[in-house]
Amino acid sequence: NTEDLIWKRRMKLDISSKPSYGHAFTKYWELYGNEHPEWFALGENGERGIHGFSKLDQSRQKFCVSNLLLQDEIVNNWKRDYKENGNNIYNASINDMNGYCTCDSCKLLDSKDHEHEDFQEKAKTDRYVYFWNSLLKKAKEFNPNAKLIAYAYSDYRYPPVKIKLSEDIILGFVPQFNDLSNETKRDLEGW
Repeated sequence: NTEDLIWKRRMKLDISSKPSYGHAFTKYWELYGNEHPEWFALGENGERGIHGFSKLDQSRQKFCVSNLLLQDEIVNNWKRDYKENGNNIYNASINDMNGYCTCDSCKLLDSKDHEHEDFQEKAKTDRYVYFWNSLLKKAKEFNPNAKLIAYAYSDYRYPPVKIKLSEDIILGFVPQFNDLSNETKRDLEGW
């Protein structure tokens, strides 16, 4: 009813956008893998593209999040969507599974506060906060009302250490295996 719409506008609730959740980039390997393998994670074997668990599911490829041309392509896709649908909220949820980029540029983005012996188990939060913030900044150039949706999940569920999350990023916090321990509560509060 009209009163509900007025209340939602006063509360600055964005009722015009229909946010999309879930893994955002499941078609990217299929669309860009052959032409732009440099956009995808550098594996521990020194090769880009399909490696690790993602051999079983090519839709789960991880990115080289420090690659600026990849960021530009993602934002160009959002720009086309904005022109067609007028959406203000863009899905930037990372594809699931292991296979994080091991290139020097991505590893420089990681915090040293959560290091473990195995690279794949180190917290990757700061690299993804960098990625999300960069995407949002570029999206705001064509849409000042842009917001992003992403997940704080798996090895990037820990709060960021070096980089602050932009205000216009909406996070879904996913605890490790539905763990509601004090450590998980502390991680959630850290965001």
